[in-house]
Amino acid sequence: MFSVVTHVTRESQMSKLLAVVVISGVWLVAAAGVIAQESGEPAPGPKYDLRIVRVGDTYQGFRFRPDTGESWQIVKLDWRKVTEGDPLPAGKYDILLNVAEDSLLPIRVDHKTGHAWFLQARQWVRYDEADAKQDGAKPPDGEKPADGVKAGKGKNYEFRKARVGANLHLIRLETKTGETWLLKGSGAFAPMVETGPVPAGDYDVTTVATEKSWMAFRIDRASGASWMLRADVWVKVKEPDPE
Repeated sequence: MFSVVTHVTRESQMSKLLAVVVISGVWLVAAAGVIAQESGEPAPGPKYDLRIVRVGDTYQGFRFRPDTGESWQIVKLDWRKVTEGDPLPAGKYDILLNVAEDSLLPIRVDHKTGHAWFLQARQWVRYDEADAKQDGAKPPDGEKPADGVKAGKGKNYEFRKARVGANLHLIRLETKTGETWLLKGSGAFAPMVETGPVPAGDYDVTTVATEKSWMAFRIDRASGASWMLRADVWVKVKEPDPE
């Protein structure tokens, strides 16, 4: 009798000890997340990611590493390595899959540098950078478009797209400065023109498209100021008169 009671007591003690260990482990993981947030360090992302899309009656897809940009294209039941034209730095990569009827235009982007690549014969080829003098809208008198992409600490680039028929329109945005670039028909990003100063803020761009045309809006989520894109030029939306 006493041996049975002793056995139950030991199992109860082991259960309590196991519960303490599990709770402690969960607390340590949660504490590590809080410490990372307080220190400003981003939470670790996935080591690999996947993008799959339907194209016509079949599918196409890519597996990639967000930290290195390394990628593979799926062919039936095989992954085929996508080669690089130049070495890649560590970054924050993603792959955008753009479908038009039975065709696919994959674009790889790096949110840290703002660079982007298109796929050619299963090799990534980087889009060029252009200035407004070579390819882009003419700035109004006294206005100077922004220079090419500037990689730096704390920079964060986002990409917004709109499709009109078979034509893809791609905007690159730096979220803190509001600077934007438009991918032109020449295959290069050209800086977009401002009609006035754009202060530092928290910017985003929204695009809308019909079968024949497209347009874009930019907002500073810190101040509420907004701009509409007209002929590749940002025009500020007027605020209502004070009551």
